[in-house]
Amino acid sequence: MLDRGHETSGQAMKQRLIIDLRTEPERQEVGFYPEALSIPVPKPPLSFLQHHQMRNALVFQLNDLDRRTPIAVHCAKGIRSEIGTAMLHQMGFVDVQDWGVFRG
Repeated sequence: MLDRGHETSGQAMKQRLIIDLRTEPERQEVGFYPEALSIPVPKPPLSFLQHHQMRNALVFQLNDLDRRTPIAVHCAKGIRSEIGTAMLHQMGFVDVQDWGVFRG
């Protein structure tokens, strides 16, 4: 299973906006960071429409956020977090980490 190995201590989490791209059932099954922003994305593979919906959700939730805000993205297997991280970079965010798999 993919694990990016990034620092997820309390201090690191306080310094970053954490985005959780798992669905609500996935979050309830394994656990979640209570302070994370939940943007549910269906399990892969994602259709073109789902990619578009994911980008729209990120834009809607984060459009007014300073592009220098530190962000960490995670999901259940690392695929959605990788896509989300790339989308955030395309949106101009400069400090985005792909935390891959949630390790509560």
